[in-house]
Amino acid sequence: MIMYCIYRQLSSDPGTGATFTYDKNGNRTMAGNSTGVANRLATDGSWNYTYDWEGSVSKTRISDGHYWSYGYDLNN
Repeated sequence: MIMYCIYRQLSSDPGTGATFTYDKNGNRTMAGNSTGVANRLATDGSWNYTYDWEGSVSKTRISDGHYWSYGYDLNN
């Protein structure tokens, strides 16, 4: 069963064996995770994240530079 902490954040996933911890702002604190400008995820150890002026995210895989860009409608 997937578990959530009292703040409704994912705390464990038995399917993958992953566990997650967070700081008081809700940012992940596991090894490899880093929070950047405006309290946004900068990296999770596998992907680097960038944000546009509206806060929309894109990400780049660290190992091979593979880039993912997400599209948003006018309501963002």
